[in-house]
Amino acid sequence: MSDNNLRFWPNNPKHDLTAQLNDKGLIYVFSFFKKDPTKKLKKTYLRKLELALHSQRNGKIREYSTLTAEAEAIKMQIDQIESAG
Repeated sequence: MSDNNLRFWPNNPKHDLTAQLNDKGLIYVFSFFKKDPTKKLKKTYLRKLELALHSQRNGKIREYSTLTAEAEAIKMQIDQIESAG
């Protein structure tokens, strides 16, 4: 028998749910339910940069430097998460 005939048989290990769970095949099937862990951080990062820009334009240099430092710290967190995953 060829492999094509076996694919629709019951108890076929290639299509068995437990076999897919053990081989981590279902991780890719349900990966679209997983949220992006950096999405919120990226939004916060961009908001901090925008606030820093307005602070600089208004002459609030200390506020600008504080917001820029906070944005850089958030950017480092984003880079760590992206490099890990």
